[in-house]
Amino acid sequence: MKKASVALALLLGLILTASGCTPAVQSQKGDDFAVKSSLTLSQKMGKLADSSEYVKLFTSSDTIVSEADELSAMDLSNPSRAQIITLPEQSLSQLMDQLAQAASLPQDETVRGLLARRLAASAPNVINGQAGATWLATTSVLTVSETFSRIDMTDITYVILYYEGAPAATLTVLMPDGDFIQASTTYVKTETLESAQLIAQLVSAFPEASGLDTSAIQTRELTQDDLDTLLA
Repeated sequence: MKKASVALALLLGLILTASGCTPAVQSQKGDDFAVKSSLTLSQKMGKLADSSEYVKLFTSSDTIVSEADELSAMDLSNPSRAQIITLPEQSLSQLMDQLAQAASLPQDETVRGLLARRLAASAPNVINGQAGATWLATTSVLTVSETFSRIDMTDITYVILYYEGAPAATLTVLMPDGDFIQASTTYVKTETLESAQLIAQLVSAFPEASGLDTSAIQTRELTQDDLDTLLA
C-alpha cells in the first residue's frame, strides 16, 4: 500500500476509535437529531436487508444474499447503546496538514479540503474493508443515504448504534453541507469496529503518522437509559 493511502486510512481509523477523547460538548438538539436520523436510516436499511428481491437486483452472489439475510434478522428499532463522535471541519484540515508532512497529499487547499471531506465520509468503507471484500460488497448494496435540512449541527458527526447480541452495528455519517446535512448509514461488524487490531496494523505500516494530535476528536457515549429518554 502506498504511504499516502496508509496514512489516510490511519486518519479514518483514529476518527472511529476515538473513545478515549474528551466528552463532546454538543447541544441536546444536535444529539437528538443525530441519533434520531441515524435510527431512521438504520431502520430503512433494515427494510433493504429484508428484501431478497432488492438484494438480488444488485448481485448474483449467494454469499452476499446470505449475509444480507442474516442481517435482516436484526431488530434495528431498539439499539442498546450509542456512540456519537464529532470532528470539527477545522480540526480535520489540521489533521490533513499533519499528514501532508509524511505523505504525498495534494498541495492545493481546495483540493485538499474536498479530499478531507471525502475521506471523512468514506470511513465506513475503510472499516468494512477490514472484514473482507464480500462483507464490503454486502454493506455497499444495503447502504442508504438521505439529505436533511440543516439544523444546529456544524461538526462532521458519526453515530454508531449498537444492538445487544447482534453481530453488527450501524454507522451513520452526518456531513454538514451548506444549508443541508448529507447522511449515509451502513452496517459495520461489531468485532471489526471495536478491535484495536486495525489501528495497530496501520501504525505498524506507517509509524511516522502515529503521533497525530487527535485531541479535537470528541466522543459521547449514550446508554440504553439515555436512548430511551432521547427517543421518547
